[in-house]
Amino acid sequence: MSKIKLENVSSKYGAPMGRCDNVSEPDTEGPFQLQRMRWVDHDYDEGGAYWGQNGCNHMYVAQAKEGYSEIQRCFVRGLTSSPA
Repeated sequence: MSKIKLENVSSKYGAPMGRCDNVSEPDTEGPFQLQRMRWVDHDYDEGGAYWGQNGCNHMYVAQAKEGYSEIQRCFVRGLTSSPA
């Protein structure tokens, strides 16, 4: 299974707060790949988006694997986490 790659969103003006879900096809059935998000300095995801202090607790990204004209992706917070 390939790793979900988050686009680099940092800029000379700073980092955006979190990321928006991108679900342009609301009837997307999947299959979806679910991955625990990776963090830099506990506040930033690996693509440079800022999630705030404690923003990284139990955060996951779900992405449709293929067959869509655009990336179908959403970010969710789980009630619990498993080891990465």
